[in-house]
Amino acid sequence: MRRRQCQRFTKRFESTFSSDGLSYRGISSDLSAGGLFIRTQNGFMPGTIIDITIYLSDNKVSSIKGIVRRTIKVPLTTAKNGMGVELIER
Repeated sequence: MRRRQCQRFTKRFESTFSSDGLSYRGISSDLSAGGLFIRTQNGFMPGTIIDITIYLSDNKVSSIKGIVRRTIKVPLTTAKNGMGVELIER
């Protein structure tokens, strides 16, 4: 049985994300029509609504809103720390 509802793309883009006046940088990856993963050491708690700006190629910018569905924080620097985000506004 497939877990994913939307096709994912592994392209990586620099991003900023913010909530309640806190703003951080990260790398967006695993993009789909329904969500994305943001690689960061500064993940927000699940349930947090965040504003995301993705810096695309050719100097294009995409602003979206999402809700954090899961956060991964482990002490190893080689691990994939970050947040799984469901898109709620495109």
